Amino acid sequence: MTTRSLPRNTLPGLFGAGLVILVLGACSSPSQSQDDHTEGAASPAPAATVAMPATAASAAGTDADADADDAVIERVSVVIRKHKLTSLKDECIDYMVDDSDGATVDIDVHEKHDAKCGGDPNTSPRLFSFKLDRASGQLTTDALDLADGDFQPIN
Repeated sequence: MTTRSLPRNTLPGLFGAGLVILVLGACSSPSQSQDDHTEGAASPAPAATVAMPATAASAAGTDADADADDAVIERVSVVIRKHKLTSLKDECIDYMVDDSDGATVDIDVHEKHDAKCGGDPNTSPRLFSFKLDRASGQLTTDALDLADGDFQPIN
């Protein structure tokens, strides 16, 4: 489970990541010696993916996960504002994203307590939750029925 605030300008980071991938792709072109080929033997098909060092591959996977979380958080944030589910400012809301299920992404929306937002910094009360069904893209929330905690569709 990850806790994240609403993402700020991520375009420069994505541009830099794309540039690194292009450079790595240009530098990792396969070279084969004449000894590797025998006359009449079929040449192996070129690789479809760019090989990256393990640390770069790990970072790319983490970046992709973070980007997916950011997209979900952005969608939930838009729905919160559209339906006026809270009067808190975006910088005073934290999102706890859990996508370990595989079928759904669970997002808990919490109050952020700090010097700017106020409140006890040792607490982070849950306001409501959302669930995103991966297959259908349907977003549901318990914010519309906090008494019973039933999840209902919301757009």
